Amino acid sequence: RTLDSEAGSRHHTSAKIASQLVNSRNARLSRSLHCGKRVAMLIRDVMTIYPVYINIRSTVHRAGEIISIAEVSDLMVVDDEKTFVGVLSEGDMLRAVLPNFDEVIEAGGTLSDAFAFFVRKGHDLARRPIAPLVITDPITMKPTDEAASAATIMTEKQIRRLPVVEDGRLVGTVSRADICRAVIFYGI
Repeated sequence: RTLDSEAGSRHHTSAKIASQLVNSRNARLSRSLHCGKRVAMLIRDVMTIYPVYINIRSTVHRAGEIISIAEVSDLMVVDDEKTFVGVLSEGDMLRAVLPNFDEVIEAGGTLSDAFAFFVRKGHDLARRPIAPLVITDPITMKPTDEAASAATIMTEKQIRRLPVVEDGRLVGTVSRADICRAVIFYGI
């Protein structure tokens, strides 16, 4: 097989998996409608069931790779037993490497100096563990919570994605996009 046919095959497989995930979510959403009448839409009906996560012992560099590849702004953090530990946000990672005013002045005071300092600081932090940056007491949802409550929390707290935890285990995430999709397609 050629590289092109292998890539096409991988694309077809990815498209098939994506289609299955959409069909699975649609089935969960339609179950929340009872005899054509709306009932409470639950988190389990709209959540992403394959959350992007990282191990607590990982490095800042690995977290940056995963955030970049997965195109998410928050990583769910688990331990070796897959127990939910917390959330690592790209914003917290950026704040950890951004120079403060004193560091900018010390580096030379120009924007160019500040950027060079930013790059050096990022390089220095890359091999460090993510643990100090993890939010260990985030707001979490349960699969049986109402989707409307997640929407309210995300709007009021300006949060993009919430972990869905059951019995200490990460079972999914619910995002603003998940809620919007449910509203658009099912009018919750």
